[in-house]
Order: sequence, then structure tokens, then C-alpha cells
Amino acid sequence: MSFFNPVKYIKTIYFKTPVDVLFDYVECDIGDALFELGQRYYLGKHVKKDIAKGLYLISQSIRFHCQNGKLFFLSVIDKTNYLDVLSSNDVQGKINIALFFIFAKRTKKEEEKGLDLLISFSQENLIAGLELGMFYFGKKQYEKALPLLEKCAQEGNSKAQCIVGCMHLLGYATEVDKVKATSYFLKSANQGYPLGSYSLALAYTHGYQGRREPVLAIPYLSDASKKGHIESMILLGKLFLKGDDGVSPDYEKARDLFECVKKSGSSKVDEYLGQMYFNGYSYHVNYDLAFDLLTNCATINDAQSFYCLGLLYKAKIEKVKAKEFLEKSVKLGSTDGKVALAEIYLEEGAYQNALKLLNEAKLQNCPRSYSIIGDMYHEGLGLSTDFKKAVSFYIRSIELGDSHGQFVYGKMLFFGEEKLLDQRQGALYLAHEADSGNMKLQMILGKYYYDHADHSLAFHFFNQAAKNGNAEAMYFCSLCLDNFGESERFLRQAAEKEHVDAMNEWGRRCYVYEDYDSAIHWLKAAAEKGSSKASYNLALCYLIEDKKKGRTIDYTEARCCLVDAIAAGEPGAQKLLDEIDLYDYPEKKYRGPFGNNDGH
Repeated sequence: MSFFNPVKYIKTIYFKTPVDVLFDYVECDIGDALFELGQRYYLGKHVKKDIAKGLYLISQSIRFHCQNGKLFFLSVIDKTNYLDVLSSNDVQGKINIALFFIFAKRTKKEEEKGLDLLISFSQENLIAGLELGMFYFGKKQYEKALPLLEKCAQEGNSKAQCIVGCMHLLGYATEVDKVKATSYFLKSANQGYPLGSYSLALAYTHGYQGRREPVLAIPYLSDASKKGHIESMILLGKLFLKGDDGVSPDYEKARDLFECVKKSGSSKVDEYLGQMYFNGYSYHVNYDLAFDLLTNCATINDAQSFYCLGLLYKAKIEKVKAKEFLEKSVKLGSTDGKVALAEIYLEEGAYQNALKLLNEAKLQNCPRSYSIIGDMYHEGLGLSTDFKKAVSFYIRSIELGDSHGQFVYGKMLFFGEEKLLDQRQGALYLAHEADSGNMKLQMILGKYYYDHADHSLAFHFFNQAAKNGNAEAMYFCSLCLDNFGESERFLRQAAEKEHVDAMNEWGRRCYVYEDYDSAIHWLKAAAEKGSSKASYNLALCYLIEDKKKGRTIDYTEARCCLVDAIAAGEPGAQKLLDEIDLYDYPEKKYRGPFGNNDGH
């Protein structure tokens, strides 16, 4: 989704900005855009020349404090005798001068003169009526403003429709009527007026007609955002950030909108960008940047922002600050804030304060609140130890999708706490924690599934641990795989990390491949680490003769290796040593008990 990037000041390198872009900015009442487009009409550059329309747009720019517009209009007045205009039949020229007198505010007399001119034309001229209505509206003279603006609204003026909608919404000079207000906003929005679209979106998101329908706001906010309306970008970004009824979260769109607002020079989205960096939404998690964005906000209005700040201060071990921001998030209704604050109270031993917050969060079906209350029953924190109640809370938290409840209850089942043994179900619950990076659990579950001959699941967990450099996991990966090449790759990696069983097995394979030097290297390294199997296999290597490679049998080394293997209780080592001792003459070639021996 692409958006125009509104700027605080459109550069006055004349005629550089495309006309269609200017029209969008003008609809958003950006003063500099009004001035530049007015100039184009006045001078006939890239548009059909229309001096009256140009001066009208320039006079509007003065309303929005455009100094260039004011200076330009003054130069026009200096070149022409505006008294001649006032005495002529040029209605639009008179209106333009009236607006200049009102907006420029040079003298009180000029302002009164401008107002009198508008009043004199307001009944016959739509623009004069609109401007006079907006003047009264700005002065809070709503009784005078409403009939003028209603007339313009009925004539189809989108700006008037939007303002009249606001007056019905807020009860200015009329009864509060949100349904009627929404109908005016709809008329204005359907003509493409950005503020009308934004106001209609608010009506849908706040439920002015009786029920909230945020999904209906999306197309109107998108249209206004593409025209550079800042508030529409912010609201649309918030809907995509948080999701809402019928609106799925879309972090990439939220990021694009917020970054566009940020580039315009506005800091209104800093807190939402901070949330996104904190949670890793469409960005890599960056707590430092999240902290900077959130702490530099002029104002924070969002409960989630207070919650994130609270956790960031908690991580910095600044509990006072952490509690301050979490309490603010709680006041704004943050369930997550209640749970995080409860955890601080638990650390402080303020169990009743923690329980109060957790019970409030529990009423909102917060999964984490159930698992923490389960912890309190399980560990006797402010509550009498009650294993059955703890289990019931853990089970409820699991039903709601809480990972902590799964972890604790999974451990109970897997390890048989309080005779509650169900390893299969426990393994399923522990899988989430293992997949979240708990290497100890990855190894436990890998071995469980390996022992139960589920090599696919076993490899799933072992591989995660192997990726983090665990040599034992690499070794087990080699045992789980049917693909011989991949299996040997894991085995070699484990051997290089000096895993004893892997070194023995890799040495044994080198022996089978008749790479005796490599076999001796790996088996000797494993034997030195206490592997009796490696000592036995090493003995076999010393008993091999290979005349082509100049290898001779070394009975002495073989005997030494077998003695070590026997001492370590290696099966078959004594029998092999006895067979060697039957050969008194070195020239008698030893071929092992079966003529060939592939080792252990």
C-alpha cells in the first residue's frame, strides 16, 4: 500500500509538485499546497488560468497561516485598486478581498469590512455562505453557523457536510444526533473529502449508529491516507497494528503508515513504533530503540505503550518506574498490565495485591492469570498449597493457550509429580517450551521420542539443539536419519566437537572404510576420554596389517588397549585378548575371532 508523504512545508520551487498531488494536499487543508495551487491558477501554469479561483485558494492558505499566501495577496492588492473591485460587479473578487481582510487580520476595521462583505453575499453565493458559516463556527457562534452550513451541505458541499455532521455529533446549536451526524459524514466521504472520510471512520469504529463496524472504516481511511491526511494514517495504522472486529492485524501496512507519518515530522506515532520494535512486529526486536521512542513521546495515550515501558523498566531493574507505567496501563484497562504488575507484587511478597489483579485479569479470560494463580497454589504463595486447584488452573490456562501453564503442567505429567504420570501428554505440552528455545527440554524430548522409536519427532528436537552447537544433539541427529550422507555430516560435526560416542563411531566407520590412520586418530581421542568401546575398536586397528600402506600388526598396543577395555568392563575384550595370546609367533597373521571384525 502506497501513501503520499505529507510534509510540513511544500517547497516553494514553483510548479515542481504535480498538480494531482497538490489537489490531494489541498483537500487536506495544507496551507502551502493551497498557496501553490492558487498561484498556478492565478498564473495559468499547468492549469487553465483562473485568476479569481487562484486568489480564492491563496486566501484560503492564509486561513492556515501560510505567510507566502499573505505576502502574495498583499502584492496583488498593491498592484490593483481593490476599491475598484469592491465597486464593480465582480462577486468572486469581492469575496476574495473579504477573505483576505478576515484572514490577514491586519486591522480590526478591515476584518469587520470583510465580514460585512461576506454577509452581504452569503444568501446568494454558496462560497460566501460557506466561508461565513465557517467563520462563525470558528468563533463558536454555532447558532449563526448552522443554518449557513446546512444550506451549503444541502447543495452538496463536502466540507460543509462534514462540519454539519460534527455539529450534530457534538450538539452544537442542535440536539446530539449521532445517526444524523454519520449520514452527513457519509455524504462528505463519498465525495472524497479526507476529513469527511476520517470522521466517518470514527463513526464506524466508535459505533455512532449503535454498533461498532471498524471493517467498514478501512476503505475510507485508506482513501484519506492516500491523500496525505495524517490522522487517517494514524487511525488506520492503529487498526492494522492491533486488529479489531473484522480487521486482521497487518504489521507491514501499520509500519508503512506510521513511517510515512514519522517522515512528515510528526511524533504522534512514536509510541506505536515503539510497541512494534518492542514486540518485533514487522521489525527485528529492538528494546533499546523501543525504549527511546516510548520515553521521548510528548504524550502517551495508549495502554499498550505504558505496558511496554513498564516491562522495559522492569528489565532494567527499575521497579519503581516499572510499577508506575504498569499502573498507568492498568488504569487504561490493560489486562497484560495487570498480570505484569501482579508478577512484581509476587516478587515483593505482596501476595494479596497480586491476587486481586490476577482475579480481575481472570474475569477477562487472560490465560496468563490462570497459570500464575496455579503457581500460587502449587508453591503456596499467599495461598494454602493445593495441588488439585493448581492443576485445575493450569488446565484452564492451557485451554486458553497459555505457554507457561503448558510448561508447568507438562513437567508435572512428564516427570510424574504427585503420581500424575502421563509422559505422552506431558511431552506434547512441553513441546512449545522446547520449540521456544529451551535446549534442556529439546534434549529431554528428543531422547523420549528416540526411545519410543519416533525418529522424526526425535530429530525435530535434536536438530534445534544441534543448531545451537550441542554436540550430543548432533550425535543423536546422526542416529535418527535414514539419509546416510546427512547422518555422517552430523556424526562428523559431533566428533569434531569431541563428543565421545561420536568420536568412537566416526573412528569405527573410518576403520570400516580402511582409513586406519583416521580411525586410530578418532578412536584414540575417544579412548583417552574413557570410552571402553573406543579402546576395543582401537585394538582392532592395531591388529590390522596392510602391506600396501606399510602397516604392520602391533600386538603390544593392541594388548594395552584391550587391558583398558577390560578394566572398563567392555564385553568381548577379554575374549579377544585371550585369542591374541594364543599367537606366540608374530608371523602368524591374526584375523579376529570370525576372520573379520567390524568392531563395536
